[in-house]
Amino acid sequence: TSSGKTLIAEAAAVATVARGRRLFYTTPLKALSNQKFREFRETFGDNNVGLLTGDSSVNKDAQVLIMTTEILRNMLYQ
Repeated sequence: TSSGKTLIAEAAAVATVARGRRLFYTTPLKALSNQKFREFRETFGDNNVGLLTGDSSVNKDAQVLIMTTEILRNMLYQ
């Protein structure tokens, strides 16, 4: 907490998008994923950000995809 991890991750996201690459941003909680989804849409635009949680699937082919770590884990196991 308060160690600056989010700042570093968001800077990496900006650099990744600038290179035209795809980014998966994971969070441990659905509520945090929803919050980051709203924040990233402000930064990168509505069409460039997607969300995957157990309850929601929005723009899943977006360049920046916010998801819970559980969803990423399930994707890796398939």
